[in-house]
Amino acid sequence: MEMDDADKPEFKETKERFPEALEGLIAEPPLLEGEDPAQFWSLFDAVVEEQKPQTITDWISAMDMAIKCWEELRLKRSSAALVNSGVLKAIAYFFEAIKPKNGDLKLRSLPPSDFALRYFSKRPNERAEVMALLAGHGITMVHLQAKAAEFNKEPLLMFERMIASRENGRRQLRKEATQRQAGRPSGE
Repeated sequence: MEMDDADKPEFKETKERFPEALEGLIAEPPLLEGEDPAQFWSLFDAVVEEQKPQTITDWISAMDMAIKCWEELRLKRSSAALVNSGVLKAIAYFFEAIKPKNGDLKLRSLPPSDFALRYFSKRPNERAEVMALLAGHGITMVHLQAKAAEFNKEPLLMFERMIASRENGRRQLRKEATQRQAGRPSGE
């Protein structure tokens, strides 16, 4: 469903967002391909609303805070995507482990990688069939995601360290902003 122009949120141009003294000093945000600048600026506007920057340092801090929040959210999405991308390998792993030497012809006839590919088929019945075969051996989506995470433990740990770094940076920015505001005379 498409929004009417009247229903769409209004986004300010970059030049309208900052005091005149900052024009040209604060560049476009560091977005990756596919990221929506309007969403970033919406986040920035929320940070500005919360922090109510007054000085140039406050405005730069607000931009830094928005960037750190944005990057933290990006890293969290990337962690989830990394686990999801490992499900293919996890399915193949479990089918290799449960593949019987005799019995179920379907399990014996296809290589484990084919079952993994069938899970990602556009045909819902193939995905359901793979999940049913796994469920028959007590293997659920939680098991697949856990194995996928295990396969990607080093990159996931790297993302966790990067997220922690952004969180610490946000805490430090908030602490500095609080100290700056506490040092101002009231009424400023």
